[in-house]
Amino acid sequence: MAEHILKERECWFLLVLFFMIVIVISGDTTTTMANERTTQTYDLLPMGWDKFCYRKTNGLDTNDRLDYKCIIDGESSGLWELETLRNWTDNINTNYTMGIECKEGSNVSLPWPMKPMNLIELRVTNCIVLDYFKDFGNPMLDSTPDQLIVLDLSNIHVIIRLSEMLAVANTIDTVNKDYQCGCEDTVQRYISRNITYGFHQEIMSGMSSDKGLEIMQAGDRFLAKTRNIPYNCVYKRLTYYDQSISASKAKLFMELSTDNSRYPVLRFYNLSRIGVDRIHQQVMRWYRYFDKLEYMDLSRNKITELQFEDSVKAYEGDYPDFTLDLSYNKISEITAQHIERLSKIPNMFIDLKENPINCSCSEDVKHLLKLIHNKGVWKKESYKRYEYVKVLRCNEPVKLEGKTLISITENDLLCEVDVEYVVDYASIISLSVFALFLIIIIIILAKFRREIRILTYTRFHIILPCQSELLYENKRYDAFVSYSSADQEWVSKTFEDMEESKNESMSKFRFCLHHRDFIPGKTIFDNVIDSVETSRHTVIVLSRNFLNSHYCMYEFHEAFQQSIIERKKHLIVILLEDIPTNELPKDLKRCLKTFTYIRKDDMIFEDRLVFALSYKSNKRLTSRSDSESTSRTMNSQISRETDVTSDGNMSPSVISTDSVFPPIITPDDFLGKTQKCENHL
Repeated sequence: MAEHILKERECWFLLVLFFMIVIVISGDTTTTMANERTTQTYDLLPMGWDKFCYRKTNGLDTNDRLDYKCIIDGESSGLWELETLRNWTDNINTNYTMGIECKEGSNVSLPWPMKPMNLIELRVTNCIVLDYFKDFGNPMLDSTPDQLIVLDLSNIHVIIRLSEMLAVANTIDTVNKDYQCGCEDTVQRYISRNITYGFHQEIMSGMSSDKGLEIMQAGDRFLAKTRNIPYNCVYKRLTYYDQSISASKAKLFMELSTDNSRYPVLRFYNLSRIGVDRIHQQVMRWYRYFDKLEYMDLSRNKITELQFEDSVKAYEGDYPDFTLDLSYNKISEITAQHIERLSKIPNMFIDLKENPINCSCSEDVKHLLKLIHNKGVWKKESYKRYEYVKVLRCNEPVKLEGKTLISITENDLLCEVDVEYVVDYASIISLSVFALFLIIIIIILAKFRREIRILTYTRFHIILPCQSELLYENKRYDAFVSYSSADQEWVSKTFEDMEESKNESMSKFRFCLHHRDFIPGKTIFDNVIDSVETSRHTVIVLSRNFLNSHYCMYEFHEAFQQSIIERKKHLIVILLEDIPTNELPKDLKRCLKTFTYIRKDDMIFEDRLVFALSYKSNKRLTSRSDSESTSRTMNSQISRETDVTSDGNMSPSVISTDSVFPPIITPDDFLGKTQKCENHL
């Protein structure tokens, strides 16, 4: 259950990022129910189910065990509901086995943990499953005994409601054991093959920043909560467990599957085709988690390295012979040492067939070929299990591709150079000097590429190639400056001097400073909102004084919301002093990774600020009046500026609202505060 929640969380972020829900439903539609139906009874099924379900007459169907097959098509889609079956079987003293096959993308209602009375076998294939979390908190589960013996879910697409998923994720450590563990006392065969997850259409509309923040916080807390689950799910009779063919397995699915679950009699565990790229610790130490495991299938994955434990102490105990299937992976290196170590572990066998072996010349390959051609070694009983290594085929180099290891020798490895080169030392030296000079130039350009782009624009009015043009917005101010009153002296000197500068590239800007430009009679909150909305940018003068001011933080959140509304880089942060990251609020930390920020003591501080505030055009920098007159002809342009003034990584101007969701501060949050507006301004 814990693994399901984590997989659903990953599906959520995938769907939000790419705005795509994939529904894969398959099934054979050529066979009709009428052709298969042999016996039909109306009194043993809920009303109306006889139209799509029929009783099978075979060796399994007896008076004490009724075997039904249901074909769900477009007409019967949504009519099969587990809750209806549960209400019906509560009054019948007969066991049921039920197979459900969906066609034409039809759906059924199948809430976890699927515990109706008298249902001992349930097989569902090719269906869209609804109401997965519907039974969360259902008190009836406490009184319903475990009876399900076989649960087979294959080729299923589960549709989840976000609100229900969050309710389970936020209380995973307090979830009732009957809900968490399912039919742990009775289930013997559990198949969960090719399961995909999607979200209900309601999540794709009306997405708010508050809800996004809630999702991120729930995900962050989920893993820690699973560690606090006060009980273990003990599957006392489970012998066959199939979780194969899944592209949505969580990275920690093995840890979540074993931390709070025990499998004392599990013999077969299928994890093929799930996309894992390494051998987990739980696999290398299978004897600690699966006492009776005989076969674990990890074939057809993306594992690249052969790893296993061979400590003698690790394998003490009465464990059955264990086979680990690693065939059809991407393991390219098998050494003689691997074979020697494996031969000393009598109760474990690893299948490495059909892996792409690299037969390029190396000492390890030479030693492996010596071992393979040593006939005396393969007469030993401990080595005979791995004789298949002889016929593993080389994948590279190209000359040896497709050849078996037993068919090649050390002489085939192309270790020696066959061509003698005539060395022209003068040419080599010349080319080396030229290459060194070119590398130095490239390093300089790469290291200072942002500074070069800024200076060529501010000093020479040149836009370098690949620098997108930016739409000029005809707003009252170029920037609203948010700062603490304790930093007013520096702010006044910096920004008022820029307005009065003789340098045309600086004097064209107009700034909104609250000590000068706020309108008397308006509330501080109205002034802040109006100033942010009528400014192309908001400049945050970040200092400890700023962090200690509630009103400054309010201005920051208003500016951030404006960035989301306008879908562009509205915020510019000036670091007035060094502040340790652990003293910054979480939302400011995220914003410093997303938005432009400039250090006060930067050598080209003014150039960086001018570049961040300017709109980029292939025309020369102009005065404000000229810019405003040309803005009407530019309204059809779309601005996608790349941030080249920050010290961090380059980031797009269009803000992705699903990456950062700081909490919204409203004026109501300040009611009752004793701090006066004048103290801040």
